[in-house]
Parts: sequence; structure tokens; C-alpha cells
Amino acid sequence: MYINVVNGREVYHAENFEQHNIELLFINGLSHSHKQFGNAFEPLLSVIAILMFEHKLDVKELLERYALGK
Repeated sequence: MYINVVNGREVYHAENFEQHNIELLFINGLSHSHKQFGNAFEPLLSVIAILMFEHKLDVKELLERYALGK
């Protein structure tokens, strides 16, 4: 199983993964805005961006809002 952010649908295709017996899933969730070093907010980045800018308790709550889908 390989899990990617929802924006990866433009780059990754399930049939390429299926050839190697790998299930491709995407994280579906609510867009969340937060400060990003004073730059314009870029939505739906990786969880690493959320970990960089959010308090750990907020991260836990945000992770509960996400679901995996194809």
C-alpha cells in the first residue's frame, strides 16, 4: 500500500502501482489554513508541513478528520 496526498492524483496512477501489486490510496480531508513563514498559504501540502506549523494537539485533531480513498 502506498498513501499520498490528494494532489498526487495528478501525478500517480493506480494502474502503475497495481502492476507491482501495490494499492494506491490518497488522503482525503478538509483543507486547513495556517501560517507558513509569512508566505501565501498553500493548501493540501504534506503532513510534514502541518507538523512544522501546528501544535501537536492540533495535529492530532486534524488527523482525525482525514480518510483514505482511491
